[in-house]
Amino acid sequence: MMNTKKFTLTALAVLVLMFSLSFAVAAPVCTGTLCMSVTNAATTADHGDSLTITFDVTYEGAAASTTLDFSTSTTSQGTLTLPSASSTINLDETKTFTAVLDVPENADGVVNVVLRSVSGTGSTAQVTVPTILINEDKALSLDE
Repeated sequence: MMNTKKFTLTALAVLVLMFSLSFAVAAPVCTGTLCMSVTNAATTADHGDSLTITFDVTYEGAAASTTLDFSTSTTSQGTLTLPSASSTINLDETKTFTAVLDVPENADGVVNVVLRSVSGTGSTAQVTVPTILINEDKALSLDE
C-alpha cells in the first residue's frame, strides 16, 4: 500500500512538472525605448500545428505614442503571422500581442523564432522565443 502511494505521488509530480514545462516564458528584453517579453509559447509542436505565441511590448519613449512594426521577425521553419504593422502603443503602456506559427507538415528538429519590434521613432527590441521541439511523426505505412 505504501509503495502504491509513493508511486502515485511520484507520477503525479512528474505530470505536473511536464505540464508546467510545456509552456515557456522569456525574460523581458529592453533596448532603447522598447521592452519585449514572451508571456506564453509552447515548447513542443506536432506536424501541421498552428501555435499561438503571446508577447508583451512596453513603450518608454519621449513621444506620446508610436507605431510598432513586427515584419522583421523571423522563424527557422514554417511561417509567422504577425500583428498589423500599424499597431499603436502609448507612452508607458504595455500591450499584449499574438503571433501565430504554422509548423509545416514535414518539418523536423526544432523551430527557432525571434520576435522583433521596430517603433516609429526608430527604436528596436527583439526577444527570442524558447526553442520549440517538433515531435516525431510515428506514422506506419503499409504497401500492397
